[in-house]
Amino acid sequence: MTQTEVLRLALEALENWLEFDPENFGEVDKKAITAIKAALEAKDEPVAVYGYCPVCGAKGTSRERHPDGNTTCVNGHKYKSRDTLSTPPHQEAKDEPVAWMSEEDDCIFLDKDKPNPMDYDFWTPLYTTPPQRTWVGLTDAEYKELHLQMGPVYYYQDYGHAIETKLKEKNT
Repeated sequence: MTQTEVLRLALEALENWLEFDPENFGEVDKKAITAIKAALEAKDEPVAVYGYCPVCGAKGTSRERHPDGNTTCVNGHKYKSRDTLSTPPHQEAKDEPVAWMSEEDDCIFLDKDKPNPMDYDFWTPLYTTPPQRTWVGLTDAEYKELHLQMGPVYYYQDYGHAIETKLKEKNT
């Protein structure tokens, strides 16, 4: 749905409400109708961008004209104009493969798109940042089991190695 379609739908809803229940239709509602009509009549004039919001990174859309004025972003955050970001904040990289590797043919396909599956049976995606796994720790019962396996007398290093081995088993 385009922005124009959304505005037309909102205008229709407000006008229906005005017609249905004029007694409960307030000044703010009338101002909303006027603003929507003005926006629909505007010829898609470019909106001035006043930097970027330090809260959410969205474009700033209005600015008060004095040194300590406020700027408002498209999401409604208000912030001091002096705190405006001049460039959009760094966006997190999407977790998409940068290449594909065939384990059978020992070759790498340097493209983000997956190779044709008809040509090769098995492709493994390659990432710039490997996917992070959730760490799995040991339960109290597992600690107790390891302790009992050690016997009545043991070196603390042996117990530490046993814990380390068990954690590696659970997290690989």
